[in-house]
Amino acid sequence: MSDYESPRGPVVESDEGSQGRRLSYKFQRLRERIRSAIETGELNGKLPGERVLARRFKVNAKTLSKALTDLAAEGLLERNIGLGTFVRGSSVPARSAQRCLVLHDPGQSNCPVLRALTDEGDVQIQLQQVGDDLPPSLINPFRSVLVCSRSISDEILKDLVVRGKNVIQLDRAVASMTTHAVMIDRLTAIADLARRLMRAGHHDLMLIGADRPTDLQKELVSLLPASISLRSGVIEDVRMAIDHKVSGLICTSVETAAYVMAMLIGMGIDVPRQISVVGTGRIDQQEIPCSGQYVGLEEVVQAVRQILSGAAPHRPVTLWLSGQFMEARTISPVESMDRFGG
Repeated sequence: MSDYESPRGPVVESDEGSQGRRLSYKFQRLRERIRSAIETGELNGKLPGERVLARRFKVNAKTLSKALTDLAAEGLLERNIGLGTFVRGSSVPARSAQRCLVLHDPGQSNCPVLRALTDEGDVQIQLQQVGDDLPPSLINPFRSVLVCSRSISDEILKDLVVRGKNVIQLDRAVASMTTHAVMIDRLTAIADLARRLMRAGHHDLMLIGADRPTDLQKELVSLLPASISLRSGVIEDVRMAIDHKVSGLICTSVETAAYVMAMLIGMGIDVPRQISVVGTGRIDQQEIPCSGQYVGLEEVVQAVRQILSGAAPHRPVTLWLSGQFMEARTISPVESMDRFGG
């Protein structure tokens, strides 16, 4: 029983709760002791085996392993099964330094980015479809893992980070764990496109995405002049946009832009005489569907290779690709538009 007595009576603490807090406190102290030893240089390079470290810090092996796993998830350590545990940034055996495992979704193995990387001779690429299980025997030989999958789980990503792999996520929001990423800067690109439309006299705009991009819309509102009215919607909302006299559509991906252009043609809407359309995203070898801010295949491949080759800082970074504006004559000044086909 504790010394504290609440107004409702004495507070009784169970033995299990007390023991759990003691174990948690012991684990936290160990983790910080290891962190301090790394920061002071007491531990560097390849760490001693877990049994040796457990004796050194006078803890059991299970507690030590959990502390090392936590520090690896933070990015302070790299754990390589069969190689050992290393302070991140120190020299790791180069057995797999030039090999990269590429994780992709079903049907995406023919992606131009993956083909371009495979064609490069100095980096060995192996493609693997994402599934429910990635056995250690598959992952261990690779120093780097390029994630091109949108369906991969956070659990698999965390396991890769804990194993000390150099994880690079391609155009996918970085999860809570520490990884590299190559991202298309859609926020900046869309803001630039909105300003371009505004200079052509457009003030009623709609952001079209595969899912309702409400979060993106909120960020954009803070970057754009108050005179711009920006709605958000999905492809099916294009008809509503026209009915509400929206004069410009901004598509959040190349695929969405191509679909919207095809839909407008099917509806008998003349682009850009009746409505202006712009888009953003990554283009490979296909023609652009409309005017917009696009990132080319070569720019993406170079960014991925920069990280794979070690040219980027060892601490995980995000490389934002802004691309360039490409003209397809799908923007008209408002004053020259015939909104209703008259």
